[in-house]
This record gives sequence, structure tokens and C-alpha cells, in this order.
Amino acid sequence: RSNMTTRSILTLPNPGTKAAPAKFKGGFAEVKDFLKHYEKLCDYHNVTSKEEKCESITQYMSRHVSEFIEGLSSFRSNNWSKADILKYYDADLDTKRYRHKDLLSYVRTTQGKKIPTLSAWKKYTSYFWEDASWLRS
Repeated sequence: RSNMTTRSILTLPNPGTKAAPAKFKGGFAEVKDFLKHYEKLCDYHNVTSKEEKCESITQYMSRHVSEFIEGLSSFRSNNWSKADILKYYDADLDTKRYRHKDLLSYVRTTQGKKIPTLSAWKKYTSYFWEDASWLRS
């Protein structure tokens, strides 16, 4: 007799538990990590069919997001589409966070203003380098 458990859609972790992905609430900055975690869970639990993926993903989403997802034609036809989710939740915004004009705008609004304390200086440089580092990559 073996103690091996057959993994399936039934063995996916319950929402809110340690192994489950954090509830996806529709933020563009979280969508890629959410989908990566969900896909790893599916692989680990042998959830391979598009139908099972459509059936199980919404349990890890807020009610508002799951209702939207369930309305997509790809989900109504049980045709799992990671691309749909990435598109509708603007995943591209996460990689295009800052533009050249954002940095110029920040410099113009802060130019000529006094920086009275060391903590204010640190805050200024933190914002500056956060914007600038996105532009370099």
C-alpha cells in the first residue's frame, strides 16, 4: 500500500492558505506574479486541461475580478487564456512604469526647492533613482 497522493484539481490549496496565491484583486502590478504562482500550482497538482484551469482560477480572485473573468468568451468556452488576463489587467504597465517625461517632470517640480533635512534629501534621491533606474533598464 502506497502513501502517495494523486494530485489533481481536488488537491489545489484552499484560498487563503499558505500555499495558495494571494487573492488577485485586479492590480496590474500583481497580475504576472499571480499567474506565475497559479501556473506553478497547476503544474504541481497536474491540472493541465484548459477547462480545469478555468474552473479553478477564479477561487483565487476577488469577487469583482472573478465575475469579470467569468464573462470573458475564452472562459465561457473553457478555453484558458493567460493572455486575456494579462491584456485586460494591463500587465504591460508594470514594465512601463516610468518614462523620460516622468523624470523630467519630477526634476522640474523639485528644482529650486530647498531640502531642509537629511531625511528630505533621502526621500528626494529615492524618488529620483526609482524613476531613473526604470529608464536605464
